[in-house]
Amino acid sequence: MKERLRHMEEKRFLAQTLSHPLHIERVVSAFYSDLTRDFVSCGETHDFWEFVYVDRGHLHVETSRRTYPLAQGQITFHPPMEYHRHIASPEYATSLCIVSFHCSSSVLEPLAHRTLTLDDVRRRALSQALKYATDLFSSVVDAHDLLYLVKKADVNGIQEQLFTNALESFLLLCALEAGGRPLSQQPASATARSRTEQLGQRAVDYLAAHLMDPLSIPELCTALGCSKTTLSTTFRAYTGSSVVPYFNRLKIEAAKHMIRFDDLSFTQIAVRLNFCNLNYFSTAFKRCTGMYPREYAKSLKVHNGVYLVNPEHDALVRHD
Repeated sequence: MKERLRHMEEKRFLAQTLSHPLHIERVVSAFYSDLTRDFVSCGETHDFWEFVYVDRGHLHVETSRRTYPLAQGQITFHPPMEYHRHIASPEYATSLCIVSFHCSSSVLEPLAHRTLTLDDVRRRALSQALKYATDLFSSVVDAHDLLYLVKKADVNGIQEQLFTNALESFLLLCALEAGGRPLSQQPASATARSRTEQLGQRAVDYLAAHLMDPLSIPELCTALGCSKTTLSTTFRAYTGSSVVPYFNRLKIEAAKHMIRFDDLSFTQIAVRLNFCNLNYFSTAFKRCTGMYPREYAKSLKVHNGVYLVNPEHDALVRHD
């Protein structure tokens, strides 16, 4: 025993010093926005980074270097002092995630002026960052000549670091892709992945085709030819969500589209989407967007539906 203790006392432990090359110094904005079809932003130039991710629809981007389209699922990065202007496509209902921040790290240089298509890993990393932003900020003020995030009164440093860490992780993942270095993770077998994707996509397609109907999990399982357990496991692996919240989110997205582009009352929208009454529809809408339908309609007229992402669900819905 004494000999063993003597050897333990002589053992040396060498620590590794790890670098942290990316540090976000200040955050300017982090929000989701539903654009009207006639939206055209004012051209702007500022001394901080900004990225724009198209979650739905299409966007036309003009910069001092080039003019290019930004399709659904793509992200573009504006480095400091790059002039840029965004124009919504009149043919699509376009929704964006916009985040801007101060960062002097050279790690971001490969992202300057770049357009990337986000895979599931990076899309979920962005979604997580936006969820943490909702824990940190209470609202977005978007006036004619001023936009800023309102920090909650009771937040602490831990919440602030969770948000900045998540945002930095997302940016590092994007920088790896821009630099041509793939993620070093082992994917599931091709067969297992294919089965998950096929069943998951069939479930998503079924839900999208039955937005106007009440949801019945047994009927969904029968239509897909699977058990409730298999559906639950596969659907979460494919979408990152369980079935009912995902279905409700699809309904609210449809409601938002109707508010933006159809001449329907809120009661008519609630009936079309099979909500039991207007109050239940309004509550569900508030849960998903942070606003009641009337508030959302008003926000479209003022500033194109700028709002924080509700942390109860994924910010970025899968659109295959």
